[in-house]
Amino acid sequence: MHKLNILIKFSIFIASIFLSRIAYSQEKVKDSIELKLELCDNDSLSTHERCNCYIELIDYWDKELNNNYKLLIKTLTQPNREFLKKSQKKWIEFRDSEFELIDKIYFEEVVGTMYHPWAYYRKMKFVETRALELKRYYELVSEDQSLYKELNNEY
Repeated sequence: MHKLNILIKFSIFIASIFLSRIAYSQEKVKDSIELKLELCDNDSLSTHERCNCYIELIDYWDKELNNNYKLLIKTLTQPNREFLKKSQKKWIEFRDSEFELIDKIYFEEVVGTMYHPWAYYRKMKFVETRALELKRYYELVSEDQSLYKELNNEY
C-alpha cells in the first residue's frame, strides 16, 4: 500500500511537470499568434492587407490542424483511427460548406468591402477551433497512455 501511494504521488508529480511544459510551449505559440491577430486587427491596415493577414492565419491554423491530426492518428488504436478519418472527412465537407456560406453572406448579401476581412476572420476561427480540438484529443490520449505505461512498468 505504501509503495502504491509513493507511485501515485510520483506519477502526479511527473504529470504536473509534463503539463507545465506543454502549457509553456503552448503559451509561446499562443503569444505569437495573438501578436499576428493583433496586427490583423490594426485599423491602419487597408482592407486588402487585413484580408491577406487573416488568410495567413488561416494557413497557419490549417497547418496546425494537419499536424495535430497526424499526432492524434498515431496515438489512437486502429479502430479509432478509422473513426477519426471518418470524422475528419465529414468535418472537411462541413468546413467547405461553411466557407461557402461565409462567402455568400460576406461577399454577396452584405454590401461593402469592409466586411471582407470579417469573412476571413470567421474562416480563421473555424479552422482554429478544429485544430485546437484535435490538439486536446491528442494531449488527452497521449497523457493517458504515458501514465498507463508508467504504472505498468512499475509492477
